[in-house]
Amino acid sequence: MRITNERNLPFAVFEAVKRDSYSMGSADKSVTGLLQPPRQSALRELHADEVTEDASDRVYALYGQLVHSLLERAGEQDRNAINEERLYADVGGWRISGQTDSLTLTEDQRSWVITDFKFCTVYKFKRDKFDPDTPVMPEEYEQQLNMYAYLLNENGFKVDALKIVAMYRDWSIRESERDQSYPQNIAQEHQVKLWPEDKAKAFIEERVRLHQEAIATASHNVDDLVQVRSEN
Repeated sequence: MRITNERNLPFAVFEAVKRDSYSMGSADKSVTGLLQPPRQSALRELHADEVTEDASDRVYALYGQLVHSLLERAGEQDRNAINEERLYADVGGWRISGQTDSLTLTEDQRSWVITDFKFCTVYKFKRDKFDPDTPVMPEEYEQQLNMYAYLLNENGFKVDALKIVAMYRDWSIRESERDQSYPQNIAQEHQVKLWPEDKAKAFIEERVRLHQEAIATASHNVDDLVQVRSEN
């Protein structure tokens, strides 16, 4: 993929986007990749050399890369934690990888808690104004963390709980005072429902199957990719 700068981002931002060092390791697909629309993902892979994307569309991805610095500054490595661990498992003939932000031992040191940090909009966690005490969890976050839990279980880790630390990039203290359904702090911890192992296994196997089918049937016409991108 070729990165363009049609909107004239500042040089440092453009270079940071271009030099994205993300790697899914020696895997056929990552957990986050499995959550993407299968047909769109397949076409992007098949026509990678023909696709361009403007750097301005990838700026928010930089936020996620700040987590490493955040964990170092917080001293997470000093409290029975493993940071940014990438694990692998074979699913449906593919090798799948996933990298957790932080794994922390429970107090009895018998199991692990997965914590993922999200730089997101307030809208992601805004609660029902008629029931502000009911927590809301974006479906894709729950799916992502439960696939991480599956990979950990496959590698001998016992997972006890899942958490999201949401940091709201558009948070307003005035809105928090006016509206109780609005997040009440600029950063909040949210519990994520931990699925039974058989549910997580079935879900990741289905995502693999859908992506494999999309690759097998994908058109080799780059115009199809343009159409798919316009639909999303």
